[in-house]
Amino acid sequence: MRSIRHDLLGLINSDVFPLVVSLPANRLELAQAAVDGGADAIKVHIRLGHRASGHHFGTLAEEIETIKAIIETVTVPVGIVPGAEDPATPREIAGLEELGIDFLDMYWHHLPTYMLNRTKLKIAAAIDGNFQYEELPVLTRRQDVAMLEASIMDKTEYGHPLNLRDLVKYELIATGSFKPVLVPTQKRLLPSDLLLLREVGIKGVILGAVVTGKEPQTIRETVRKFKDVLP
Repeated sequence: MRSIRHDLLGLINSDVFPLVVSLPANRLELAQAAVDGGADAIKVHIRLGHRASGHHFGTLAEEIETIKAIIETVTVPVGIVPGAEDPATPREIAGLEELGIDFLDMYWHHLPTYMLNRTKLKIAAAIDGNFQYEELPVLTRRQDVAMLEASIMDKTEYGHPLNLRDLVKYELIATGSFKPVLVPTQKRLLPSDLLLLREVGIKGVILGAVVTGKEPQTIRETVRKFKDVLP
């Protein structure tokens, strides 16, 4: 049985600035590489095509053995993106709870209501570029939303450097939210950007294939570079 010291929300509440690695594929060696590099949490996927990695993720039945192996092996919280337009079924969500998944992370416009009232998993609601700032207080007062992911960048900006406008947008979201806000690497973040994001109120970063690459060595090395800049 694995030993986990914290869940992701617990890490945030203990003033850790977590690095969550979004795996480009559900592979144990990728998860282990991320943890070896210093990742504080791992994110796996089912039921979607992943734009940044070009990988397709199957149903829970198709991915379960690998996900189970990851959960049983790593010593950090494991979350999941349970689909997009074709989301996980109620039965699959119940299965994720039994596996030991800590949190689910999903765009709010894909997140069906049955996940709100039937799951014990902590929900990270991902807002997109169509959100309105006045919606934030209403969204983040909800008891069934534990965290927010500010996935707000237009597709045309993916992979570009972080800029001042981005920082201002993230700060507006962080100050308008009643729940912790995490930022995904839609932009090509540099390790030094973590300190700027932390200064504007962001509570953690989700490192994806845009910065980590897709192989164990690049994931391990990149996560270590980001980890080393944090106090």
